Amino acid sequence: MLGNNIKISQTTNEIILNVNVIAEIDEIIAELEDKLPKLSEFYQTSTMPMRVTGRLFTDLEIEKVKKLIKSQIDVEIRFDDVSDLLGLHAIKRTFEVDTDISETKFIQCSLRSGQRKEYPGSLVICGDVNAGAEVIAGGNIMIMGALRGLAHAGANRKQNGYYIS
Repeated sequence: MLGNNIKISQTTNEIILNVNVIAEIDEIIAELEDKLPKLSEFYQTSTMPMRVTGRLFTDLEIEKVKKLIKSQIDVEIRFDDVSDLLGLHAIKRTFEVDTDISETKFIQCSLRSGQRKEYPGSLVICGDVNAGAEVIAGGNIMIMGALRGLAHAGANRKQNGYYIS
């Protein structure tokens, strides 16, 4: 999912890096390494501070991200405080982020017993999920027919060939 974990936007007084709340730190680092050269071109003519939001980072992760950004751009970096991310506001922002960056795959047939469909984003099944069939998605699942089998939405990571939450 390289390219979909960090959205870069600009306000009148700062650059905002909006990080997917479920992104792993390795994915974030890889995507930053890809996007920072282009962003450093912008910073040749700008001194706007940068704010990182959307995901809660550990202190070690904050240092890793800051070190990477500072290696390419001389900029003031601020991470959202935990208190900024708590409460109903955080739930609303999390929902908007997930929906905004979620990749969606459409399956235009019914699933028969023994069939299994997995996808790290959201899935839309235009048909039935019959008994013995499985649908597993990292995001949301929408089934336009009958659900008689298994549907597991929100499975974030893959381990031993299976998505787990």
